[in-house]
Amino acid sequence: MNNISNGSRGERAPWYHSDYRDSITNIVIEEGITSVGSWAFISLVNVTTVTIPSTVTVIQPHAFQNCQGIKCMNLPNGLTAIGVDAFLFMDSCEEFKIDDKSDGTHPAFYTEDGVLFNNKTLITYPQGNKRTSYRVPYGTEELGALSFANTPNLQTVYIPETMIKKHGRMFYNDSSRSVHMSNPLYIYFLTAGKTVDMNGSVFQDLPSGSKIYVKNQESCNQLNSGSAFANKEDVKAEVYQQTEPYSAYEALKKTYENNTYRLNSGRTTLFRYEAADAPTARDTTAWTSSNTDIAISPDGMGYITGGTKPGKATITVTREDKKEFFSFTVVNVVPTTSTEIYNQADGKQQVLGNSLCIHTGKSDTVRLQTVPELTTALAGKVTWTSSDSSKVSVKASGTHNEEATLSRKAAGDVTVTAAMKDENGNMIKKSFQVIGNKSANWYVMVNNNADVWVRDSTPVEPKVVVKDCNSKNVLKAGTDYTLSYHENFLPQGENDWWGYVTILPIGEYNGNPSMEEAFLICRGEQPDDTDNSKNPDTNQKKDDNQNTSDSKKPQNSSTTNNLKKQKITKVSSAYKKSVGQSFTLKPKAKGKITYKTGNKKVATVNSKGKVTVKGTGKATITVTAKATSTYSKSVKKITVYGVPKKPEMKKLTAGKKKFTVQWKKDKKADGYQVQYSTDKKFKKNVKSVNVSKKSTKATVKKLKKGKTYWVRMHSYKKINGKKYYSGWGKVKSVKVR
Repeated sequence: MNNISNGSRGERAPWYHSDYRDSITNIVIEEGITSVGSWAFISLVNVTTVTIPSTVTVIQPHAFQNCQGIKCMNLPNGLTAIGVDAFLFMDSCEEFKIDDKSDGTHPAFYTEDGVLFNNKTLITYPQGNKRTSYRVPYGTEELGALSFANTPNLQTVYIPETMIKKHGRMFYNDSSRSVHMSNPLYIYFLTAGKTVDMNGSVFQDLPSGSKIYVKNQESCNQLNSGSAFANKEDVKAEVYQQTEPYSAYEALKKTYENNTYRLNSGRTTLFRYEAADAPTARDTTAWTSSNTDIAISPDGMGYITGGTKPGKATITVTREDKKEFFSFTVVNVVPTTSTEIYNQADGKQQVLGNSLCIHTGKSDTVRLQTVPELTTALAGKVTWTSSDSSKVSVKASGTHNEEATLSRKAAGDVTVTAAMKDENGNMIKKSFQVIGNKSANWYVMVNNNADVWVRDSTPVEPKVVVKDCNSKNVLKAGTDYTLSYHENFLPQGENDWWGYVTILPIGEYNGNPSMEEAFLICRGEQPDDTDNSKNPDTNQKKDDNQNTSDSKKPQNSSTTNNLKKQKITKVSSAYKKSVGQSFTLKPKAKGKITYKTGNKKVATVNSKGKVTVKGTGKATITVTAKATSTYSKSVKKITVYGVPKKPEMKKLTAGKKKFTVQWKKDKKADGYQVQYSTDKKFKKNVKSVNVSKKSTKATVKKLKKGKTYWVRMHSYKKINGKKYYSGWGKVKSVKVR
């Protein structure tokens, strides 16, 4: 599950039940969740704290509406979308917080003085903030819908001259609620007002006695004659006059000295002290920056623009007579567009990892996407490059070359890079490996498909033969693949045990997934009927597989005495296969061979010996070699263990010294095992975590910061009290924070 949803207005969520809804005080959203759905936590009035993980990118409409007890709303820095009224009627909320990203860039949504912004739009003012006066930052161009809803402590709001757009009822006031605006509100538009459309009942919710102050009579007449006040006679617009400076320098010094303020690269912030009842800064002659790459003050009048580099700079303000000066600090944050490369997989666009497998003669398409949307973030087109175009060629398409078709021409690993400039002119690069060449259709045979017989617990490494099913070539160990054995010994007290060998492709086959095969280790001497090194016709031992009932039938004594014992060879006594797999038994015998299954729910077999695994569990396949004129009838029992399919990871998410892996639940599995290592080949530093069948995710903690871990998993089925594992799923990597 990637989304927390609460249905329509919350009535479907279990935490919304009346028996315990009011007792909930803390909300903790688990790592891996990407979206908080509409109405998810509406009206949980006693909640005081909310923990939202870094994986959440979307908060949908009304998600936290009417959560009246939250004082500080901490939001993740990866947010890309916030729905309407997501934080409406949070009576106690005094501030919003979003930390800068680890690379020093600021996220799509950010906060200034506890107020929530997106680019140049003020989204939400915290309803419970204690200040009585608020100055909307210079450079803000839009006030969001209901942005100042029910803010009882505010008495004065200053709106800068950069404002060009606002929504109706931005000062929404629901007087029926216990927390609302009851005292008059005074709003100053520090602009001529001609560029701002203030009609459409914009101020219809203001308390009685409220006033809108503008700089000229034309704007005043426009407001009073329109519908901005919804015919409220006691709410009016008036013209204010700026007073003469009493000492602008002193006012500036009192406001800014020794404080620290945030800048955003490319945006201009006004540090001039300007209000209806306060002086301007026009008696100061010098505003200087210690580093113009970080902060620029081009006109010396308090308009400071964030530079191209992140960091701190000192701003010095000098009085007109040059006899006195003061300084303050600004911190510039350089926004960098977030980019991801996507690939079509399983019918939908998915984020591409570190590599993409493309075999010779095949092609695949990738797409570069950005936040914000590509079409607005690009200063130019995307440039795609291949480190070796003779092996993998790249052809760009799309309005901004945002898509690329990759075609494999020859073997070998190739690095493909997408480069672009963001809206601030910063170069962004994304690279990944294109791997793979030859067929992934392999045939693996361990110990000639026979059991391994041992007398003790010494580890065994049976012979492995790997063939390319397309070319029929036998592959070479060390050139085309490497082998690693595990659990390849017979524990003390056990008479049989499953060992495993992992085949890891290398060289020209390195784009293939790794394979794992099981082999059965048995205690004792190898029986004659499975000893392929001996002539089956010379076996002098009793054949345990012979149908002894046949010896009791009346037969011609001379014929019976002359019949030789028939043996069934070239098949193992047990096989372990995943649900859905098929394989063909190819036994050798003198008489005609027939097959029969003892459990059709686990495995079926046809007349040609093709076995198809239908479900998990154990099935016995009876192989019968009919009698001939020379050989007696023989029977061999083969055990087929049906195990779950290889589990596939849906998501692998990095956290702080941890990672979380998620997968799709397999109803036929009795449990799962997650294995991780700092070694891609899992030859060292290997650790495992066992997970019950009820779970679809696991979190591994206490890892090393900044370390890359390789992760894989398999599932198991318990048969007669023993665990039988599936093959390993695809290996993925994750770098923990």
